[in-house]
Order: sequence, then C-alpha cells, then structure tokens
Amino acid sequence: PIVWDTQLIPGNVQISLSRKGGKEGTFEIITVTENDGLFDWSVTGPASVNCVLTIIPLDDPDKATSQGFFSVVDEIPPVLSHIDKQYIAGINKIVNFSVSDSDDGSIMIWGKSSNESVLRNERIDLGGNHPNCYTTTTASGGIKKLTMTLLTDAPFDTAGKTTITLTAYDAGFLTDTTSFEVVVPISTVLPQRAFINEPHGVSFSIYNDKFTSDFLAVTAHSSNTAILPDSELNINGSGNDRILSIPPVSTAPFICNITIIVSDPDGVTVTQQFQYTVLKTPEYQTCLSDSGQTKCYYDNREIACPESGDDWFGSDANYTINQPSFTKLDAMGNALMITATEWTMVRDNITGLIWEVKTDDGSIHDKDNYYSWYDSNPETNGGFAGYTNNNVNTEEFIHQLNQNNFGGFSDWRMPDRDELISIVNYGKYYPAAFEQFFPEDMSSFYWSSTSNAYSTGYAWGVRFHYGGGNGYVKDSSYYVRAVRGGQFRSFGHLVINPDETITDTKSGLMWQKMENLNVCHGRKL
Repeated sequence: PIVWDTQLIPGNVQISLSRKGGKEGTFEIITVTENDGLFDWSVTGPASVNCVLTIIPLDDPDKATSQGFFSVVDEIPPVLSHIDKQYIAGINKIVNFSVSDSDDGSIMIWGKSSNESVLRNERIDLGGNHPNCYTTTTASGGIKKLTMTLLTDAPFDTAGKTTITLTAYDAGFLTDTTSFEVVVPISTVLPQRAFINEPHGVSFSIYNDKFTSDFLAVTAHSSNTAILPDSELNINGSGNDRILSIPPVSTAPFICNITIIVSDPDGVTVTQQFQYTVLKTPEYQTCLSDSGQTKCYYDNREIACPESGDDWFGSDANYTINQPSFTKLDAMGNALMITATEWTMVRDNITGLIWEVKTDDGSIHDKDNYYSWYDSNPETNGGFAGYTNNNVNTEEFIHQLNQNNFGGFSDWRMPDRDELISIVNYGKYYPAAFEQFFPEDMSSFYWSSTSNAYSTGYAWGVRFHYGGGNGYVKDSSYYVRAVRGGQFRSFGHLVINPDETITDTKSGLMWQKMENLNVCHGRKL
C-alpha cells in the first residue's frame, strides 16, 4: 500500500510514479483517488531501482509530497522457447525462437557455444550490435518472435557437436535459459585445384551423434566418371579425420564436382560437395591468391555476408578469387600428396613461387634463426646496404642456400613485400599463415627484399601475427623465408578501360580511376 499524510486537505490526490529517479517528464499517473492517506497499489510495469512517487493534492498542488528512492522488483523471469536439435552443413542455418515476459521492458539475450572449434560464439548472430547478443522489448505478457542465424558460410574447422545456450535477462535481472544441440556432420571442403598428372588429397572430418565414426560409410562420387571414375576416389583414415585421395588426371583443363557421402547404419546420409579443377602446367605470374578472408564485418562486429544489391556488399569475403592452393614438394622438387608428413618446400599453385619450409631441427632452415637486413647490390638496396652483422644477415643466408643447391636449385632469393603478403592467411591470426603447409611459421616479423624508399635505413616486411605490412631499421634482427621463381610484381596487369575504370587482371577486380588523389568522395586523403 501507499501511505501518505493527508495534511487535512479535502478532495482527491493524483499519485504518479517515475522509474528514472524523478527526472522531469518521466512520471506516469498511477491513479487519482480520495485524499484519505491510503491506496492499495498493485505494482505493474518494468523493474527499476530508481523509483520515486509524487502525491499531489488537486485542491492544493503546492503541497505535493514525494516518496523515494525505492525499488520495483520483477519477480517473474522471462521465458525462452524450446529449440530442437539442429543439423547444419555448409550453409547458414536460421533458427526461430521466442521470448516472453510478464512485464514491459527490455530483455537482453546472449548466446554461447560450448565447443568453439565447431561453432564459435561470434558466429551466433542474434541480430544485435554484438555478434552473439541482442536486446529487444516485450509488451506486458506478450511474446516476441525472434530469429537467430548460425553463420556457417565460413569453413568449419572440424565436424562435431556443440551445445548453444541462450540466456535472457530482463530489467529486474531475472533470467531464463534454453539450450539446444548443433551437430556438424561433415566439415566444409573448399574448392580444390590441382595440375595435370599430379595427385591430390583433401582432408576433412566427419561426426555422428549416434554412432562412432568407424561405423560410418564414407564414399565419394565424381560428376564426370569418364575422366575421373568413382572407383579411383579413395577415402583413407579412421575415426573423425579422413582423407580423400584423388589420382592424377591426364586431361586438362578439367572441372567436375566431387561429392563426399557419409551414411550411418540407420541409412541417414549427409553430403558435402566441392568443385575440383585440374589445370594445365600453369603460366605463372598472372594472378594473385585470394586473401583467405571469409568473414564480413560492420561496425566492429561480424555479420552475415551481404548479398549482391544489399548495403555493404563488396567486402573482401564477398569475392573468392584464385582460391589459395599449395603443393608440398620433396627435397628434389617432386610433388607430394597433401597427406605427406615430411616435405622440404611448398609451391604456390597460384603464383608459381616455390617457398622454403622452416624446420625445428637447428639447421639453416630452423624457424628460430633471425638475421639483420643486408643487400650489397646498389641497384636493389634502395641506396643503403644495411648491416653485415658478422655475416648473420639476409644476403649471407640466401648465399648459403644457393651454394648448397637447396632443393636442387641455386636461384633462391629474398621475397619482395608483395610476394611475402601473397602467402598471408587473412582468415586467421597468431600466426596469419597456412599452417597445413607452413607449420613452423612464427607469429613475428619476416623481412622482405623491399627497401623503404622514403627512409633507406628501413626495409619492409610482414608481421605474421595478423598479416600487416611494416618496416624496421635494417640492423634489426628478424626472420626470413627464401623463395624462388620469377617475380610477379609489375604494373602490366593493370588495364585502363574505355569508361576510365581500371581492371586488375591478376585479381579480376575493377577499380575506379581518380584524377585527383587528394580527394575521395569529397574528403581529402
């Protein structure tokens, strides 16, 4: 009940409530009742810890009184609906659910995955400003229907099972939770490419929440059995981790779809399809690898990648060009299966560059070796050679590789900055590397051969923590990775079109040509 001093004023009083500390404009009228000093109030509306009452005698408003601060407590929690188990493979999964509350007010909903190797928290899109958080409002006693999207357009790290728990908080900090299982029965396989007369292997994982993986039947089907028969597609491995071995194909160019089929003893089947391309002996230096970025962002949060015509369409992840492709090579430069556990070099099948693979054996290739920057050639050192550092420098490192005929070659060199960036995997960090092929990469700075044109005492390189380019003083000691093959950096790949746009024939992207480089959309750069 509300009790007050009547001050012996006749007539009625108006009783009003503010849930925001009595700020002007925040009062709502509860009732107009007889000024008898007592009103039995049934509390409704959202909870608050900053409530204030005003009691105004209508016949003498100047004698109004107030009561506060006090709290209105919500004793009934919100209610989240039940969500059934979800099975997802390769596409975004939309999940419908609802939340209700007995009071007016805001409800905040959080989502959390129990196994982030299968589905990370930031891939739970509830539609809010934070990837896995959403705030909504409900009318008193009302039900709010909501949609959650499980963002699966990026490759899964592994097949498996996770439990997603949604927690709803109302204004009175009362909560309700609901949990549901998400099963990823097969990991995503990206498009694959190989070269004529070379074998190829594809790693993937499988999972079944009823049967162990060894009870699952795993087969593969080719869409062009005349050139690539199903009988030659072999599945190896056991448990969750499997490998599809694809034999050499003598026809190129050749494109087909390969479908991996997983069946359990109950006859339940899941599939994963990917495009397989066989190319002729490549003409290198014509294109650049895709960045590896598979996520889209807006306002510092991950979002579902926009479709063509949507706002914000055109992000890096909207374009998959020249999907990264590598081949392991032995000590004589021969191609190996992707399943090889020992290899000496890696060929980038996009650029044609062959890269040294670092080791952990104390040799000249050891990942922990670092060098100062030094280039004695005045035509390439930018005007300052750097520091010899008692022969512990980049030039001496390259000299030793060539002297030893590493990998059967004597044309090893330092990569330039663009070449080094071409093997950055922008889809991950620490390190930002394709670790399946470069397992000993350090999350650190690697030198390039590119001297800083403005400050010749510095040289460029790449920080493999996250893939950013940077420059350091040439007498600093950092890591270096050797490369061989023709340099692909040139401007011959830029074609000016009649409409004054510019096409990059390496990436396939089209750029706007600007006459005034100091102005962009009305803003000075």
